[in-house]
Amino acid sequence: MTVDDAHMAALSMQIALERRSENEASTWTNDLSGNHGRVVPRESYLSDGGAICRQYDETMTVAGRTYTERRAACRDGDGRWSTT
Repeated sequence: MTVDDAHMAALSMQIALERRSENEASTWTNDLSGNHGRVVPRESYLSDGGAICRQYDETMTVAGRTYTERRAACRDGDGRWSTT
């Protein structure tokens, strides 16, 4: 995964969690590296501390291999989504 891939994946996560409905994917593609991915937001919930959180599925294809993970992120004090 290149540095540009990581930036694209992080931006895709922010867009998915902030702007997409549940099950509506945000995708990214790096034409230079050939890598690509998608973030699919799932349910929203409140953390024990009262932060707004969302689960999401992240799928990335890097160097021809595909990886999928279920993750969670919560909105931090600056309004950005941070993985938990």
